[in-house]
Amino acid sequence: MDERVHLFGIRHHGPGSAASLVMALDALQPAIVLIEGPPEADGLIVYAGLAGMKPPVALLAYAAEDPAQSSFFPFASFSPEWQTMRWAARHDRPVRFIDLPIGASLAARMQPETPEEAADEGAAAIEESLLQGDPLDRLAEISGHADGEAFWNALVESRGAASEVFAVIADAMTELRASFPEDPARSPAALREARREAHMRLRIRDALKETTGPVAVVCGAWHVPALARKVAIADDKALLKDLPKAKVEVTWIPWTETRLAAASGYGAGVSSPGWYAHLWRLYEDRADSMQPDVFASTWQTRVATLLREEGHSASTASVIEASRLATGLAAMRDLAAPGLAEMRDATLAALCHGDETPFRVVERRLIIGEAVGELDEDVPQMPLAADLALWQKRLRLKPEAVAQEVSLDLRSEAGLAKSTLLHRLDLIGVGWGRLSGSGGGRGTFREIWVLAWTPELSVKLAEALIHGVTIEQAASGAAVARASATKDVRVLADLVRLCLMSDLPQAAEQCIGLLQAAAVDAADVVSLMQAVPPLVSVLRYGTARKMPTEALASLAKAMAVEVNAGLGLAAANLDDDAAAAMRKAMVEFDDALNLLDDTHLSREWLQRLRDLGDDASVTPLIAGLGLRRLYDRSALGEDEAATGFARALSPGNAPKAAGQWLEGFLGNSAEVILQDPALFALVDDWLTQQESTDFTEVLPMLRRAFSGFGVSERRRLMAEVARATSGRHIAPKRSGDDLSAPGFAAALPLLTSILGLDTHVR
Repeated sequence: MDERVHLFGIRHHGPGSAASLVMALDALQPAIVLIEGPPEADGLIVYAGLAGMKPPVALLAYAAEDPAQSSFFPFASFSPEWQTMRWAARHDRPVRFIDLPIGASLAARMQPETPEEAADEGAAAIEESLLQGDPLDRLAEISGHADGEAFWNALVESRGAASEVFAVIADAMTELRASFPEDPARSPAALREARREAHMRLRIRDALKETTGPVAVVCGAWHVPALARKVAIADDKALLKDLPKAKVEVTWIPWTETRLAAASGYGAGVSSPGWYAHLWRLYEDRADSMQPDVFASTWQTRVATLLREEGHSASTASVIEASRLATGLAAMRDLAAPGLAEMRDATLAALCHGDETPFRVVERRLIIGEAVGELDEDVPQMPLAADLALWQKRLRLKPEAVAQEVSLDLRSEAGLAKSTLLHRLDLIGVGWGRLSGSGGGRGTFREIWVLAWTPELSVKLAEALIHGVTIEQAASGAAVARASATKDVRVLADLVRLCLMSDLPQAAEQCIGLLQAAAVDAADVVSLMQAVPPLVSVLRYGTARKMPTEALASLAKAMAVEVNAGLGLAAANLDDDAAAAMRKAMVEFDDALNLLDDTHLSREWLQRLRDLGDDASVTPLIAGLGLRRLYDRSALGEDEAATGFARALSPGNAPKAAGQWLEGFLGNSAEVILQDPALFALVDDWLTQQESTDFTEVLPMLRRAFSGFGVSERRRLMAEVARATSGRHIAPKRSGDDLSAPGFAAALPLLTSILGLDTHVR
């Protein structure tokens, strides 16, 4: 390689590498700077120098034809590549990326792969991982470090700025790569690496033709020996022949410290982004801050401040003790300055008093970090991202990496606008917020959202561009597209609800039309029942949002008419799964019908529920639910309910059928039999008459029924059973029964288990 080329092998995210690199660039003053990265992003490098760029940030590259095919290139403030871009901006030097075009990788992903190719590649990847692992682990073993990361931290990251370190890195990597096979045909992964290095060598040659001055090349340390090697131009070009290509869009996006962490699954991640950011701030100062005692006290002061914010005690004396302990540990371990391990041990001992609980807060917020990056206002973004940024600024909804709960008052203009935005994002698949509740007791005027921003949501924004260039346009287009692609009335009803929650009246109108058409042709009563509750629910927002209430009410009532007409036939001869689905749909439909407050429809529905009890073909689970709903609505007197109850639990019915009926009747509340001694007695009588084999058969159904009861209900039920033994409510049912006998006491543990009190109540 030409002597004008200076190779700087770095770790992609390392404060020591970054500090040493800035020092080396200051000394070299290169004419051109080359960086390992996607060349399609060359035009965006200039924005790295803007004052408003606050890492962590990332380059997002995605295939124009299929945005789901994408790649991220994250940068922290302590990333050497980021500091290289900033250095080039400050010194007005040309800078470009030289890695293999990302369009080739994305195009390869989009090509169909045969099962044989997939199997070959998977086997090759497994073989390579077994052979290679982390190459630095070999050096760590020789040097006595725990692993490759510990070796690199000790060699580079914790020693501050030292430009001579790059010669040491080059020598180490050269020796290390000599022990690895270099045949590109060895595996698909080896071929990709060889192509990347071939492309970088060609771009270095191009740079040498443009200038007579020095050329700085910033790349991963592993690539240094390959880029220094003399390879014929023809050989490099041959490796790159016939590469697939795809049109690529590239943009800057905010990133998060949590996603820089290796624990997030990021392949080039580091274990402690927050700690590295702290190190970089100290390196930038280039003052006395790197002296061991000052270094330790600076960190432990930050820890103490955080602990106090979280309500833990952290005295100044404890900070001093933690700082001294950290420097003492470093000296004992023959280290120039305390590392993260020493700081961790000192914090845990002196500030957390050995308690892991407060230390987990330190680990999450300081060691890993929770920061979300920001882009300068002048950075061009894809249209949806730019529109979202405007909404976030206008509504003061700052994206955070850690989940935060936000309560919105829909009676206020700001609260309603925030809710509308979050619902629109939900429609386009950008799940920034998750609706978790309605504010407990405040009706429909309050929503509670849990917000958490992840970088992958930027890809979802790119995917949604096919539907529109603003959040409103994209949400409307996505809703109509989804509605046009289905005949499922349940899905369509939910889309209507989402459109109205998102203040998209035109999209809602189209979805309502599609729902009306689908409802006419729908033959599935369960689906119709499931479609009514979303419409009735959305009507309740009429006081906070403008709604086409008449159209929605008419549509909900029309579907309710169809449900009433088809209920009897739909409830007959169902298997267990179908019966469970219908039961759930009936409960939701009955609740919705009660809210709809239509006297005629309610009367018809109650009559259909009566008919279920008189039809022998109706599945017992559904018949039991029908009687319970009639009883709850006061549509049956106590005598009628007792008659239906007794008929269903009569000895002439099969135990399994009776058990299913009882499961349907009890539902999720035992209140009905707790408040009605006659019904309690009927259940008790039916249970005491079961033979052991029959009881075993109905036991799973009883357990399912009781599982829906609250703990207090279970306790009261046990109390009722206990009172029954003394004859307060129920006398022995058969001659010879002695409820106070030891046999009954022996059965109580089983009853406790059936009621779930053995695990829920102590």
